[in-house]
Amino acid sequence: MQEVFQGLANLVLFDLKKSDYQIKPLPGTEKYLLYFAASKAHHDGRKLIKDINKGIATLSALGEMSQIIRSYQRQGGV
Repeated sequence: MQEVFQGLANLVLFDLKKSDYQIKPLPGTEKYLLYFAASKAHHDGRKLIKDINKGIATLSALGEMSQIIRSYQRQGGV
């Protein structure tokens, strides 16, 4: 997943240079659900969960969530 590589790069655990890598779907694999997690014990954890849920609800209400999903489906990312 592109998001995994980007996350590793953000943590400086992986040197991601877009020109060096191509991220493509693995042939013969099925699509999978994507989940987010945040620790309730973290000082901003509950706020983060609330903000993510609010953002998803807003995108869904505006019809933008389906546009994002279609975009990933065309790219083979979902």
